Amino acid sequence: GEVRGGSWVVRLHTIQDIAALVKGAPEVDPVAAHAHHCLGHVNEKVLKSAAMSGLIPGLPKVLGDIGFCSACAQGKLASTPHSRLCPQERAKRAMELIHIDVFGPERMKDPKALGDFKYGLIFVDDFTKHVWVKLLKSKSESIKFIKAFCLQASTRLPNLPISRVRSDGALEFKTAELHAFWLSRGVTHEVTPRYSPQSNGVAERNIRTMTEMTRTMLIAAKLPTFFWPAAVETAVRIKNRVTASGLKEGKTPHEMLFGTAPIEAFRPFGCVAWAQNATTERHGKFDPKSRPCVYLGPAFRGASRLWDPAKGKEIIEHSVVFDEHGDASKLLRPSPETTSGPTINVPPPAAPEPRPATQHVAHPRPPPAQPPFALVRAMREVLEKNAVPGDVQEAARRIAGGGPVSPTTLATLTTRLQEQTNEIRQQRAREQAPEGVGQGGESVESAEEGLVGQGIRDGDGAEAMEREDRDVTGKGGRDQGERRSGRIAGKEPSFGMLEGGRKRKEPGDACFAVLEPEDVGYDDPRTVSEALRRPDRDAWLAAMNVEIRSHKARGTWRIVKHRGQNLVTSKWVLRLKKNADGSIQKYKARLVARGFTQIEGVDFDETFAPTSRLQNMRLLLANAVALNMDVHQIDYETAYLNAKLQNEIYMEPPEAMDLLGEEIAPDDALQLNLALYGLKQSGHEWHRVLREALKTLGFDQCKVDPTMFVREEGSPAMLLVYVDDILVAAPKGGGIESVKKELLGLFKGTDLGPAHHCLGIRINRNWDEDTITLDQERYAKEVLARFGMSDCNPARTPMDQKTSLRKAADGEARADKREYQAIVGCLAYLAQGTRPDLAYAVSTLGRYGSDPTETHRTAANRVLRYLKRTSSAKLTFGGSRDGNVNLEGFVDSDWAADRDDRRSTSGFVFTVGGGAVSWGSRKQGAVALSTAEAEYVAAGVAGREALMLSGVLKASGQDIGTVTVHCDNQAAIQLVKNPGSHHDRSKHIDIAHHWIRDKTQEGAFAFRYIPTDINPADAFTKPLGQVKHYQHAQAIGMALAAGAWRPPGLEGDLKQ
Repeated sequence: GEVRGGSWVVRLHTIQDIAALVKGAPEVDPVAAHAHHCLGHVNEKVLKSAAMSGLIPGLPKVLGDIGFCSACAQGKLASTPHSRLCPQERAKRAMELIHIDVFGPERMKDPKALGDFKYGLIFVDDFTKHVWVKLLKSKSESIKFIKAFCLQASTRLPNLPISRVRSDGALEFKTAELHAFWLSRGVTHEVTPRYSPQSNGVAERNIRTMTEMTRTMLIAAKLPTFFWPAAVETAVRIKNRVTASGLKEGKTPHEMLFGTAPIEAFRPFGCVAWAQNATTERHGKFDPKSRPCVYLGPAFRGASRLWDPAKGKEIIEHSVVFDEHGDASKLLRPSPETTSGPTINVPPPAAPEPRPATQHVAHPRPPPAQPPFALVRAMREVLEKNAVPGDVQEAARRIAGGGPVSPTTLATLTTRLQEQTNEIRQQRAREQAPEGVGQGGESVESAEEGLVGQGIRDGDGAEAMEREDRDVTGKGGRDQGERRSGRIAGKEPSFGMLEGGRKRKEPGDACFAVLEPEDVGYDDPRTVSEALRRPDRDAWLAAMNVEIRSHKARGTWRIVKHRGQNLVTSKWVLRLKKNADGSIQKYKARLVARGFTQIEGVDFDETFAPTSRLQNMRLLLANAVALNMDVHQIDYETAYLNAKLQNEIYMEPPEAMDLLGEEIAPDDALQLNLALYGLKQSGHEWHRVLREALKTLGFDQCKVDPTMFVREEGSPAMLLVYVDDILVAAPKGGGIESVKKELLGLFKGTDLGPAHHCLGIRINRNWDEDTITLDQERYAKEVLARFGMSDCNPARTPMDQKTSLRKAADGEARADKREYQAIVGCLAYLAQGTRPDLAYAVSTLGRYGSDPTETHRTAANRVLRYLKRTSSAKLTFGGSRDGNVNLEGFVDSDWAADRDDRRSTSGFVFTVGGGAVSWGSRKQGAVALSTAEAEYVAAGVAGREALMLSGVLKASGQDIGTVTVHCDNQAAIQLVKNPGSHHDRSKHIDIAHHWIRDKTQEGAFAFRYIPTDINPADAFTKPLGQVKHYQHAQAIGMALAAGAWRPPGLEGDLKQ
């Protein structure tokens, strides 16, 4: 009972109730059941405890059974505990049962980690408890690494075959490819039930152990999660070398599996490790012999994995001294006084306020504490020239001494140096330039083009970021801003500052050249909402307002009421236009249409727009140098908007129109009048308008190449059009200036002066030697940097003569397909542009892009290593000064070269002015029965290319007559010249190949014999040794090594 108001209150129970309580009868207590429902189906034990404590007024302290509750069964059913494996299910020997699973860190602060890894694949031997972990960039890599693990296990442990593999039901473990692999290996695949990780408890428990060890190691070392892949691998290595529960006392998994006790000393993960500096990195006798790094665990016997903060990458070093009590996180953690931040930001002159460093969203990597040695050396040079302003000399001396510097100090120093450099250049310009710059003049500041930012992030408006608002000093002046000449490659690579040109170097330039653009710039916002969240939102709104006003002034659209028409959507493309030093020059906003929202037959009909071929660009340049013509370049601004649309197209009002002060009603739409960038037919309409306009000036369109226009009457000229970029070849002096004036009278554009860059290719005209040289050095270095090969060991040739590639075999380790295809794609652009020496290697690697193996990836890496050695290679035309345009061809084949299908390889190259203008290396479509047949088929391939090239030259007014094609097979030459010869060897050849005979008899071709040793086409059919490779490259106008180029002299060899 209880006391209430001074009296005892006693609750009486009947004898039946007491008997029921004593006996524990399973009767349902309606009071308890009702209370259970009223209290949100609280647990019965909790309900009775609360009643006993008197926490619920009016409820008896002693409650009966609530009975079965169906609602609780549906809402609260817990998983039934899984029983442990039966003894007979346990492995009886090592490697009998392997548990596998995939794990991936969730809720990571860093979007990427060391090595770009996102997942881990774990293998656990049930008997020995030995663990293996393979890091993955995507779950799709699981299959190849599972197969590789099984193959490596069978090689290293041949007496311990894998009998069973247990995994959950994840899709990556249930593919047909993996199922076929298990069958071929005689392995039983055990799949656990769905939603029951306990059934795969061995793998799950080890994943938990690895995760906990990794987390603890990172916390203890004060390192960011960026390093979790290295921590996981170190944790696995440690776990295999310490005792484990379930094993014999004192035994480790490593000893149980391999029979030997591991003897290995471990250092604290993340401690300070001093790595020895290579002698090539020590530029002075008294420079430090080591540098501090972060220890990431052992690599192999005697070597250590380290993170080098100065270089921002992982390295493996042998000569290392450890400071086990040192705090390596200080090498990475930014500090206002002692360390540099993750980015180096220069305050933009046009921005309303400086952008904080935390806005930088580039690939996350720990920042260096000390400035890079290149910056140290550059700062020393500037100090020696007494070119540092007095207010920042102390900071400059600190950098020159290798000391740390804060990001604010570095930004201030960079800005002051830039200001001083600009003042010097402006002063020199005022001293040297006349009061007025005449026609064709250039200011002192006229320079090689500046850094080009990243391209548009989706393909809808890839051509929308046209150039405008350039600083032009005169009619012949060049623009100082970015250019879109890298359009064909997706983007022009941003790799430091350009060399050469007319830019005069100033004292501060050495410092700017060693700062990467990403370190001194800002990122382009992907969306309008992202731009409006930034500190410089007002600058972006202003840029968008300029774009809208420009369209309104042009009459790009008119506002109408939406009456059910299909509405095309639009997108804002926002980019920062930067100066050569990385500082912001201008905020640019471009409105583009999303062409994929158009409907064929309603919004568009014709979409074809011709695109210039690189062969014809090289042919035009070679033709120009042979005829002593000058080559200039003009750019039409907002070219597509010069074309009126033939279809009625309606577009949704762009985003943020209300913020720009435009009054748009909910039912308003924009009827487009002009070809807005991004529309499917914009390119077609622009080319139609341009063709009609050029026709009024007397230019005739070339029938072979619709992007080439020629005028023979009046002021003769040749034009090559690539969208809005136009190469103009015309006689020097007044001739070319007159042609440019006519072209710029058609549409608003910019005179870029002498051609220097086109389609991502650098053009250099040497009037003294009468040559034109092409190269892609900047893009080559960008490719090497993209794939981490900037510091690789250079190779002397693209491919190894002793290596013969084949298709992937069953069980062979696969390479990352996307990365392999990306490498081949980048190399292909080089091979198509100025690097014929890469043609055969790229053609061969491209055959295996659908299923590359590690062997193929090694071969691709070798090409990159060769590119490292020859990144400055150049292709040269001219130098003969004879004024003749001689088109000459070379053809070869490699019979039955492909080991998989025994098809032959055709190779050809055509030269004009001693330089290669067209080349190719491709596998033949059918098996050839003899060398003569293979050479005969290759001759047909070369003949088709010769017809195209000769057609272009004839359209430009050059009558070249018969084209000489050199072949190193006498039997093939006889088959071309004499159809009846070798009848038994040629009667089966497809009639499609015999057209070459008719053209030869008509006089279009003349086939001549050339010895194999001096046939440059040999390099397009097979890998060669270093001597022959370089010899053939020189024969087609290539200079692979630094040095002066001289015209190849094949005539003497041919006469011999």
